[in-house]
Amino acid sequence: MTQADRTRRDSPVTSRCALVRSGTAVRTLVLALSLSPLACHAPAPAPPAPPPSNGGPESPATAASDSAKHGPFFYHGRPYGTDAYAGPLDILFNKGFAVAQWEGKGRNIFDYPYGWGSVKGSLTQPGYLARRFGGWKKVLEVQVVPFAKGGINDSQWVPNYFGHIVEGGIAYRRLQEWNEAHHVPLPSVTAVLVNLGTALVNEAYENPYDEHLLSKDGNSGTVVDLMLFDPLGIILFHQDGVSRFFAGWLRASLWPTQASLTVTDHLLVNNGESVVLKPPIPFTDQARFFIRAGMGLEGGLSLRRSDGLDVSVGVGQQSRQRWLNPYTTLEWAEFGWSAGIWADRDGTLLAGLTWDQGTDRRVALNVYPGFLRVAGANVGAWFLVDAAGRPFVGFTTSRMLGAGLGIGF
Repeated sequence: MTQADRTRRDSPVTSRCALVRSGTAVRTLVLALSLSPLACHAPAPAPPAPPPSNGGPESPATAASDSAKHGPFFYHGRPYGTDAYAGPLDILFNKGFAVAQWEGKGRNIFDYPYGWGSVKGSLTQPGYLARRFGGWKKVLEVQVVPFAKGGINDSQWVPNYFGHIVEGGIAYRRLQEWNEAHHVPLPSVTAVLVNLGTALVNEAYENPYDEHLLSKDGNSGTVVDLMLFDPLGIILFHQDGVSRFFAGWLRASLWPTQASLTVTDHLLVNNGESVVLKPPIPFTDQARFFIRAGMGLEGGLSLRRSDGLDVSVGVGQQSRQRWLNPYTTLEWAEFGWSAGIWADRDGTLLAGLTWDQGTDRRVALNVYPGFLRVAGANVGAWFLVDAAGRPFVGFTTSRMLGAGLGIGF
């Protein structure tokens, strides 16, 4: 069997469509993604490439050089790991509901008090919100300019740069490359719409309307996220040079968990997303520094085995709760210790075991699609214990567009 045959065989695109019945904005977005052409139609076979001007076949060196220059950089169509799990629902569930790991956050995303009023207020009255925060100078010092202030709660630029620019930009580029591989029309436009729509869901979920002092006016953090950092991440990582630098020298990858909906109580569980960087260590090719950032920050080492498998260990802290002053909209966070061990091949995550001291996902084991094959689909599995000690188990497949099913006990 040729490599092309294997790629077509393991394509994560499925012709099955799930019907979702709800009037909520989020369920409507899930329905739109699930019923779109990228979900309901298998990709058409790629047209044959035109012969080079000299009439001979394209050399492997030429093809490799073109790939190195123009990508793909973050999605490679591998029939295993996070590549097999990837899809538009991966972006929606893992990025749009990233703060679901905070303790006490409602996980029934189909019955949740989304703060759409807060989002609207943030987009329509940024000047007023900046004045309430303390003026544009303070907004820039706390939210935008690195190291302008000293305290940790005055360093809200850190998650803005790591989460919205780097992680969000890579998420856009990865979905754009996924779209191209699956022959989705207008792959860049579609990726932009999904990522910006997901950013709106993220802000509405993070600022629910039951926080009544925020639901009407919004807050300055949402202003800079939606108006500056989210679009800037897309613009930057649309550039081949930026994506090539991060994917090459920094070995950047996007590592989502396997977000799933429970079949009984309709909870979103085991969701989350991190950007991983592996900067080089001088004088060695067998080890690299390991940085994992998302809702927190972990650091450690990544070791290359003789079979090409990378094993990484990291220790750090994850945010467990966010507090927001309703009068000034100044934010501060509470953190807890975290650690994990992960196995990947060329940036495609195969399995991970994590422990979080203070989040709603205390212990989690994720084994991504590829370790088991059922009915022609590569299957992944996961297990976690939440903050209340309740165990959950679930599965994903290469045909579920980045979502899975689970059950709690």
